[in-house]
Amino acid sequence: MTKDGAARPQTSRDHLRAAAIDILSSRGLGLHDIRDVRDRILSDSRAEAFSLLVGEYQLGSSEAKVVLDYLDPALKGRPLRFEEISPSEIVFPVGEAAEDPCDALEIGPLYFARRGLTVGQMVPVTTIVSGDLASQRTDKVWFDGAMLDPSRLSQVWRVLPV
Repeated sequence: MTKDGAARPQTSRDHLRAAAIDILSSRGLGLHDIRDVRDRILSDSRAEAFSLLVGEYQLGSSEAKVVLDYLDPALKGRPLRFEEISPSEIVFPVGEAAEDPCDALEIGPLYFARRGLTVGQMVPVTTIVSGDLASQRTDKVWFDGAMLDPSRLSQVWRVLPV
């Protein structure tokens, strides 16, 4: 979905992602289960990663190719930059954005923050409590092991691709 609620057009990358997730999930595998494959990809040993998928994880050759075609660029990522923003610009997850996409590589907006001398990753969290008369939405951030109001942060950076 786009920010205005419209459906995002499907790309060949979206289809490849869906096929790779289907292949892995049909075998009960997640990214955490195939760390050795991940390590080979990050070491530029695609042939070894392919051999592991076919041999140890018993994927067919075409299935292993689909998985590698998705994982290779996704795992390697791309250069990033940090953009300082105000706490009011933090995007809090709601609706579909708040749901787990079942893909460890599908990463939403990333943030880092500073509170006093502590700098680290910050995760926006939305809770919605429904009652008899209405529902109440609360936006907080998970930072340094605690849930905080965003206004308590000294600085916030959004992580963006270069």
